[in-house]
Amino acid sequence: MDYVGIGLSFRQMAATIQKAKDRTKTAKLIGLNDCIVGQYTRVLVAIALQQITLILDDKSVWAMSLAGDESTHRG
Repeated sequence: MDYVGIGLSFRQMAATIQKAKDRTKTAKLIGLNDCIVGQYTRVLVAIALQQITLILDDKSVWAMSLAGDESTHRG
């Protein structure tokens, strides 16, 4: 997820992991592609949104402000 966080696309991240697997001869990383990376990323986003929902639903929270850093988003 660190690779996606720094701006690599799903396809670029899958290729990066594949190169690392080839270099280190690690069998655990076999079969990773851009579709799987996308699915993992969607799950993490869903978990983060659920956590935000739980925070906002708490009675002790009066106000909350969210800011997005659009300078790092592409597309």
